[in-house]
Amino acid sequence: MNDKNINYFGMCKRAINPKLEARKQQADTFLTITELWFERKKDNITPEHAYREWRTLDKYISPILAKRQSLQLMLLVLLRPLQKDGKYSTVKRICQSVNQIMDFAVNHGLIHANPLAKIIKVFRKNTVLHMPTIRPEQLPDFLERLNACARVQTKTNLLILWQLHTMTRPKEAATTRWADIDLENRVWTIPAENMKRRKAHRIPLTPQAIEILDQIRPQSEQYDYVCPDEHDTTSHVSLFTANAAIKRSLD
Repeated sequence: MNDKNINYFGMCKRAINPKLEARKQQADTFLTITELWFERKKDNITPEHAYREWRTLDKYISPILAKRQSLQLMLLVLLRPLQKDGKYSTVKRICQSVNQIMDFAVNHGLIHANPLAKIIKVFRKNTVLHMPTIRPEQLPDFLERLNACARVQTKTNLLILWQLHTMTRPKEAATTRWADIDLENRVWTIPAENMKRRKAHRIPLTPQAIEILDQIRPQSEQYDYVCPDEHDTTSHVSLFTANAAIKRSLD
């Protein structure tokens, strides 16, 4: 969806074939609305989320618009094979994004109604399988097995313990920066841009959490991240490292 493909309202020349021109104008208008919608939305989500959402639209929606056919019809043609391949999450994300774009157009008086409001009901719902949780009474056994697992590196073990003691998600734990930790006041402040709701989150650090940092410090205090990537120390450890290690220790 680059600029050269976008014709803003009122800039299309009158075509000889009215139906073809109507389809072309619909496609160009949708591209314009999409850009306006995205400019508004990207300020309220993380850069990573914004990149993924725009990339998905660019990958799947742009080819539809290039064919200059009915948006509703082409969206169904696009999404049915994705559903057949089991890509239910992709189908859901595309439907959500397209609906937000159309609602944006309605709210700005560009169209009278959202013709795609119920399109998600055409497709099968995704069955979400949540990851199993560890109950409090299972923690002693889990930690014993984790410590006894020779396949889990010491720094990965510390990452898991850091996540447990701070009660954070894998992404938040893996992307912890030294600059965000105030050791004097024993608090870790996760910046707003790293939080889903775009609000800074302060986590008081227990003596056990401080002890974990003391064990990690000799390996990473010269880097930005508390848990840097092994091959690229300017980046952080993989978001999946902790979960993979947990699975290995429980096998």
